Amino acid sequence: MVVFGLASVGILFLVWNVVGVRLLLLARRTRGFPEFALGSSLLLVAGIGFPMSVFNGLVWDAGAGPATMVVLNSLHLFLQNAGLMLAAVFTWRVFRRHDTWALGLLGMIAIALVVHGVGMVAGMHAAGDRATFAETGAIWFCATLVLCGGVFGWAGLEALLYRRSLVKRLALGLASPEVVNRMFLWGVMGVASFTCGVVDVSLLAAGVRMEAGSVLLLVTSFFGLVDSACLYLAFLPPRRYLDWVHRQAAPVEA
Repeated sequence: MVVFGLASVGILFLVWNVVGVRLLLLARRTRGFPEFALGSSLLLVAGIGFPMSVFNGLVWDAGAGPATMVVLNSLHLFLQNAGLMLAAVFTWRVFRRHDTWALGLLGMIAIALVVHGVGMVAGMHAAGDRATFAETGAIWFCATLVLCGGVFGWAGLEALLYRRSLVKRLALGLASPEVVNRMFLWGVMGVASFTCGVVDVSLLAAGVRMEAGSVLLLVTSFFGLVDSACLYLAFLPPRRYLDWVHRQAAPVEA
């Protein structure tokens, strides 16, 4: 199970970073904000946020002082939460740009991320060491899962709703099978992220810990692989996969 978990993390780290870089290169050519927002989000959450969380843990265990850890943890959470905010902005910009309620939701997410970051750093500082924080900071771990699941869950829901209209356009020859499939994959990724957050929070509330061999690690690793597979097929699809997508859509296009 440990090997499975490490493999899942490695694949997620690789796929999210490759897709993030590709989207930023695309944004550089097109000057498109959605590409910039999503590419930056993926890199901040996976490319910078995840490695920095590991680094901070090692430094903390090595006996770094409170002031050093406040600085490192503040930087880590700022970058990670900035990535989540950009993911939410991407969803608003692409799917709900003209809806007032979505702009209000965006503001609520921003406030929640600020509260989360400040609360997490304060909790770490008060705990003094990582072992103590693991016992006293469960609420902030849960908040992290809720925010991640909520942000990407919203993105997934909007993608699936938009896909419904695209399927109708596809029947009239007004939509691309690749775009319809991409919306489906992005939707599945969002739903998987939301489901992972719900299950993980439930397990944490039941007293299950994130440690080698735990059910929590297995669940998180599984959904991490689902996310990675969807992201890979959506933005880095092999030619054989695209051919399959077109064959599946052929009866509809005909």
